[in-house]
Amino acid sequence: MIQFLVGDARTCLQKVPSDSVHCVVTSPPYWAARFYGGEGTTWEDGQTIPLGMERSPRDYLRHLVEVLHGCYRVLHPMGLVFVNIGDMWAGKRIIQYDKTTGQDYYKNFGFKNYSDVDYPTEWGLKPKNLIGLPFRLAFAMQKKGWNLRSVFPWVKRNAPPVTSEIKRPSSALEYILMFSRQTPHFWDKDAVLIPSETWPGGRIRRDTDWFMDSLRGIVFDDGSSPMGLVLPTMQGGSEHQARYPTGLVDPLVKLGTSARGCCPSCLAPYKRVVEKLREPYPWRKTVGWAPLCACDVLPPIPCTVLDP
Repeated sequence: MIQFLVGDARTCLQKVPSDSVHCVVTSPPYWAARFYGGEGTTWEDGQTIPLGMERSPRDYLRHLVEVLHGCYRVLHPMGLVFVNIGDMWAGKRIIQYDKTTGQDYYKNFGFKNYSDVDYPTEWGLKPKNLIGLPFRLAFAMQKKGWNLRSVFPWVKRNAPPVTSEIKRPSSALEYILMFSRQTPHFWDKDAVLIPSETWPGGRIRRDTDWFMDSLRGIVFDDGSSPMGLVLPTMQGGSEHQARYPTGLVDPLVKLGTSARGCCPSCLAPYKRVVEKLREPYPWRKTVGWAPLCACDVLPPIPCTVLDP
């Protein structure tokens, strides 16, 4: 069942029961990238501005943490939060305007010009410096009590090339931050494993071969643990200007939720029980599921995924 809660994410999260969400997958507006419409949100610091349109990247991070920290109460103690966030270079901001009406959104929100940006002095940012927003967000969430469990890459196959004047690699990499309320937490890597095959040369196909062969989809290390995603951005078919692809969301949901479901009483997820095989090649076979609680209430119900 899919349920839509329309409104301010902070307000809508208050309608979600505590400890009821097993996995959060979200890609919030990036700072200084594009305007999604609306009259702006009033934040705890008194500013009224859309997320991503802030004059200072520090204000953007403060507002973003304000939203994401609202997930702490609703997240199940064994749940996970995945945040896809891009970075930005210090300097002149990207021009934001409505191509249809020509309306200038920056001036509407009180900016003098497109370079009217307030970079925190203590950050030491010079023009053309990469700001490091994903990592600054990660550290800010840690200060709020979250566990930063991992940072893994999304390599975009269709990233636009850069001109020779820019003198840096193209921006083909974004990051997915993985947070938890506690450790241990739920994690089902078997849900995304790809079976090996016998290599024509006689050796067992390695997980790194998948990377070298296709450079697409989920990428594993030699120990069959997922370490990154390689896939293009989503284009066309929607009015939304920056959709994240289903291939990005699908493995995160599978890793963070139980395919068997959860206990209808305490909502603890079921754990996959696997058997390690040696023939015809090394592999892991699912032989059943085990509850992670002692409630003994059946049948299990589907896990809950949230995108604030």
